[in-house]
Amino acid sequence: ADRAKFANFNPFQPDVTIWDAPKIQEVAAKTDAILSQPLAEYAYIKSEENFNFDKEYTRRMQAALDELSELQVQAENEEKNKAQQAAIDAQNALLLENKYNAIIQQAAAFFTSKDYINAKAKYTEALTVKPNEKLPKDKIAEIDKILADKSKNEELEKNYKASIAAADKAFATKEYISARSFYAQASGIKPSEKYPKDKIAEIDILSAKQKEIDDKYNAAIANADKSFSAKLYSAAKTGYEEASSIKPNERYPKDKLTEIAAILA
Repeated sequence: ADRAKFANFNPFQPDVTIWDAPKIQEVAAKTDAILSQPLAEYAYIKSEENFNFDKEYTRRMQAALDELSELQVQAENEEKNKAQQAAIDAQNALLLENKYNAIIQQAAAFFTSKDYINAKAKYTEALTVKPNEKLPKDKIAEIDKILADKSKNEELEKNYKASIAAADKAFATKEYISARSFYAQASGIKPSEKYPKDKIAEIDILSAKQKEIDDKYNAAIANADKSFSAKLYSAAKTGYEEASSIKPNERYPKDKLTEIAAILA
């Protein structure tokens, strides 16, 4: 009976386009909100004993869905652009990494060969490629210390050689006090060097022997002078001869012996 009664039911079917579920979270959330509502509304008209379709409501729903469809396309394009940019960024990062590594290898080769100036230049260049890298900064600091130590060592070596030259010159002329002072200065500059220590020890031995000679010579002269003053010329002569034998190059005892010879002639 009901079938017969509603045989003339309004045959209108709403035309609503539905697409695949959106993958973009924002669009999906909006789509879910719209689809939680009816896509079409029918109202029963009692006087007509039939249902009436609300075309305007469905038009609004379709417009909302169309807007979401456009948003979906826009969002997908943005995701595609992001993926393309990410690929470009990855390629650029790889090129940058390869360039950085090549420079670091050159710097390391210079460093290994102790070409510190060029090594520092290369490590500095590496920082222009990757400013935040720690390795080139550490190597530059290391090189700066090496160069500073090298400069200091070169200055020490220069001063050491100058002191040794002055000491050797004084030693050659038997200026032992001056020579010893310069050898001590050289030893202070390079404490591990054996040569200045050996020369100081040699000077100390020579100085001790020289003091012994000087003491004997001075004692002989003093006795001879005392005898000469007392007109004990024979004893004085013996004393001056002893002094002259101790220091053959000294003129004073020779002159006194000449004077005695003249007195006794």
